[in-house]
Parts: sequence; structure tokens; C-alpha cells
Amino acid sequence: MIDLLVKGGIVRAYVDLTRAAKRHRLDEKDIAEIEHVVLVEVGKARAAREEFAEDIEPAIRIAEALLKEHFDASRRARTAAK
Repeated sequence: MIDLLVKGGIVRAYVDLTRAAKRHRLDEKDIAEIEHVVLVEVGKARAAREEFAEDIEPAIRIAEALLKEHFDASRRARTAAK
């Protein structure tokens, strides 16, 4: 479950970033907004908790933390490259 949420979040982020970059040059604010939307979408998995036999809240929290870590590492790499 965690892997699915993280990979889905990363794919969603890069699709949204690519689409936005085709429209205009992205700044850190644009990227942060897209990352925020992805984290909100991953959090919406909580609505599906009735569909699972086990508690999915820990998996969602871990996935959110891993995505934030990935986004933070990407931000550090972007700013270091400037």
C-alpha cells in the first residue's frame, strides 16, 4: 500500500510538473503548489478506509512522509544547481 501511494504520488507530481512546464517556466512557488496538491490527493486515500480490512492510516502517514522527503530532496538539488 505504501509503495503504491508513493509511486502514484511521484508519477502524479511529475505529470503535473511536466504539463505546467509546457505552459510556462516554473518557479519554486509553482512547484510547491503542485507538490501540495499531490500530498492532498494521497491524503484522500483515507476516504477508502472502509474498503480495507486493516487500518490504512499508518500507511498513508508513511507515504506522505516519504513523498515530503522526496520533494525536499528534489528542492535541495534544484537550489544547489543554481
